[in-house]
Amino acid sequence: MSGLLAYSVYKSGLNKQLAFGIAWSKTHAYNIFCDNNGIVWVYEPQSNQIIGGFYNAKEPYISTEVWFES
Repeated sequence: MSGLLAYSVYKSGLNKQLAFGIAWSKTHAYNIFCDNNGIVWVYEPQSNQIIGGFYNAKEPYISTEVWFES
């Protein structure tokens, strides 16, 4: 997903990368992204759904590690 977004930004001619990252819980890996208001959201790639706000996440989305693409 990270590579796809980076390529999309490049092909669109945008000069800034999207705020997109990968997060890990004890049992699960998933994606996170920031919106224009600075809110961090959980994106579940297995179901193609936006789960909800990252900072009030429920299991299995309680993170132990986060990595943002730069």
